[in-house]
Amino acid sequence: MEIQAEQTIEVPVTIDSSGRIPLPIEIRKRLGVTYGDSLIIVGDDDTFRIETADEALRRAQEYFASFVGDGVSLVDELLAERRQEAERE
Repeated sequence: MEIQAEQTIEVPVTIDSSGRIPLPIEIRKRLGVTYGDSLIIVGDDDTFRIETADEALRRAQEYFASFVGDGVSLVDELLAERRQEAERE
């Protein structure tokens, strides 16, 4: 089964005796993950989605960037604050 990135897919899975859900090859290929990779399950009410750690990081960066103006470096601001604290000591 070849799946395009924009297609919605539904793949039935069965929870095993240890409570694990095997991730079908179609989904692993679509996510670009292999054995040992980390995934994050994000849930809202009764809907859940699986995403890679890289995707979760990208979403978090976008979220926090929305609070900062263009051209503002939070690292530079943090360093400036630390230097000011050090000067006061």
